[in-house]
Amino acid sequence: MIHDLARPARTLAAVAGALRDDGVFLMGDIAASSRLEENLDLPLGPALYTFSVFSCMTVSLGEGGAGPGTVWGRQTALRMLREAGFGEVAVREVEGDILNVYYVARKGS
Repeated sequence: MIHDLARPARTLAAVAGALRDDGVFLMGDIAASSRLEENLDLPLGPALYTFSVFSCMTVSLGEGGAGPGTVWGRQTALRMLREAGFGEVAVREVEGDILNVYYVARKGS
């Protein structure tokens, strides 16, 4: 749901700030690229972009926010997690889950 928020960068920084030095944050999100051309074969791609335009982006932008949207993608998620203060971020997938990817983010030192 980070991609739904008006201020996702602020939220991620608050999570990083609330963790102990050895703390871990698990974030699940859509398994997509931040680059449209890399999502042409994305399972449920058209539906995900539709959700993004009619809900996720709209809610965020309506609050004066960043509006990353449903398909903000792996590259943006990784960049934002690192900028928020997570030093190590591993990306994990669960077998059989075609929709999601999981970010295991450890607080930076």
